[in-house]
Amino acid sequence: MDELYCLFCQHNNKRNTILCEQCGARLIPQDKKITAELVSQQQAIVAGLPDKEQWLPGLPAGGFVLFIAGLKEPIVLTDVPTCILGRDDSHTGEFVLDLSRFGKLAQSISRRHAMISVTPGGFVLNDLGSANGTRLNQELLQPGKAYPLQNNDQIKLGLFTLIICFQAQETPRQAVKLLLRERNTLVTLDHLFGPTFMLTQLAPYLHAVNELQEIIAACREQPVHEICIHNIEARGAEVTVHLEMDRSILDTIYRQILPWRNKYTEFMGRQSDYADVALEEATRQLTVLILTQSAPTRAIPERLMVKFQKALCVLATSRLEPFISG
Repeated sequence: MDELYCLFCQHNNKRNTILCEQCGARLIPQDKKITAELVSQQQAIVAGLPDKEQWLPGLPAGGFVLFIAGLKEPIVLTDVPTCILGRDDSHTGEFVLDLSRFGKLAQSISRRHAMISVTPGGFVLNDLGSANGTRLNQELLQPGKAYPLQNNDQIKLGLFTLIICFQAQETPRQAVKLLLRERNTLVTLDHLFGPTFMLTQLAPYLHAVNELQEIIAACREQPVHEICIHNIEARGAEVTVHLEMDRSILDTIYRQILPWRNKYTEFMGRQSDYADVALEEATRQLTVLILTQSAPTRAIPERLMVKFQKALCVLATSRLEPFISG
């Protein structure tokens, strides 16, 4: 049974099994050199790779360094907007970093295993449908989905581990305060800080913002930066939520959504009998405008238009309003 022991999840499989019954990884025949390299690689990672900081000064924007356990010097890549990590030495016009020369562990890497790309929001990592999977800091990636990279992240391609380093970049997230306000809103509710506030005010607002940024990111084919809540405080009748959100969606809220909401609030307050109809039409128009600007050359699916419109309705009727933290 030794030859059917999965090196990825340590599961013992039945004879004649090709893929691991537990994790789905392709089973690799047992090899003493592979086992030895795994131990050596883990020891090197725990002990710390060579002085990484000496390679970063002078590294141009968009450049990055890949550290491999056992190598005295890392791989330095500059002016490479898209880098395929794999074992493919064919000439396809893509830049492919062939890792097959770096030992037995590279046998677990697919020919086109994963991809590192430089985007306006920073570096991102995609699994390209690899046989043995890609892990980012132990998290198994979904094929085809872009994951933001941070300096010193650990990338595992099958059994082969890399450490990526690059110059620290400005975070794509912005510190924001959400304040509970009485003006420029379509509804007025008694303030109760607690479960009622969380369920009826904060949760719907954050869910709506998250929907907007996921849809815009999908249209632009960019990764989504999660909303991070730091703390919530109440002083008298005022509630302040301290959080970080994606700069691009915050910019959209300030430039387009809030001015639009202020414009229609007064009208819908006067014409209460037609408020629902007016709001539906207004959010439809704004949805088309924002998504068309986000992806001018792409046709936006109707389901995304409907989700975006519903999220806009939530923001239009919310008592919360964002302010950039000082």
